[in-house]
Amino acid sequence: MNIAFCDDDSIRLGRMKELVREYFGQRENEAITQYFSSPQELVEAAKGQRFDIVFLNMAFGMYPGVHTTGLDVSREIRKYDPYVPFVYFHMVEDGTYETVFVQPRRYVNDLFDQHDFFPMMDDICEEILAHPHKRIQIKDIRGDLQTLPVDSIVFAKVTGRVISIFLHNGTVVDTSGPMKDFLEILAPYPNFFAPHRSYVVNSVFISHMTSDQITMRYADDSVPIAKGKSDYVKEEYQRFLSKYWIMPYPDQRSKAKLDLG
Repeated sequence: MNIAFCDDDSIRLGRMKELVREYFGQRENEAITQYFSSPQELVEAAKGQRFDIVFLNMAFGMYPGVHTTGLDVSREIRKYDPYVPFVYFHMVEDGTYETVFVQPRRYVNDLFDQHDFFPMMDDICEEILAHPHKRIQIKDIRGDLQTLPVDSIVFAKVTGRVISIFLHNGTVVDTSGPMKDFLEILAPYPNFFAPHRSYVVNSVFISHMTSDQITMRYADDSVPIAKGKSDYVKEEYQRFLSKYWIMPYPDQRSKAKLDLG
């Protein structure tokens, strides 16, 4: 694993180094860890290498410039790596919810206690090791084998027996078969759920909901919510938020762009 930590507070960054050293000293797995005091340095490093996870401060006061917030840095890194997960720390109210749109893995207030840090790292490392590449393989409608990065799937819909898989870069891959078989392929990845029998969506790309449709980023068409499933959809999305925003996660009832009634 290749893990990056970025904070312009030298005391906090030093404490991270101590915690990481203590953590991996008690575990069998190992990691390459890199520490950056400047967000610009982290962005430059991300251009030439892939990180398995990036820990970011939410506000950089010591190094004013192009990238002054964790959200700025995340958006820039997304240009070079659309899949790396982020962990944000140091609560900042403004822009908190918007970080969902760069796919945060966690949002934490305090990284400086073993009681919180070690279980969080156990959970993250377990997922990285269990799904190191997060790829699925399918046969397209021509019979050719396609390998798709799971994190690039925005949503999929079935028409007849053709399943169209929409990726974040605008590519659409068509495969054949019933939607239930495709859902089984995605079962190991909890970000996905079916708001309608003909659709499956990736929660990290949801930008807005009403009682009858979901607006997805990187998609021109909205996804319908089946009659009677609005409560289920709301519960699934809140479950996603509660998993990815912990210790504690913000009150999404007031911040999230939900309008489910």
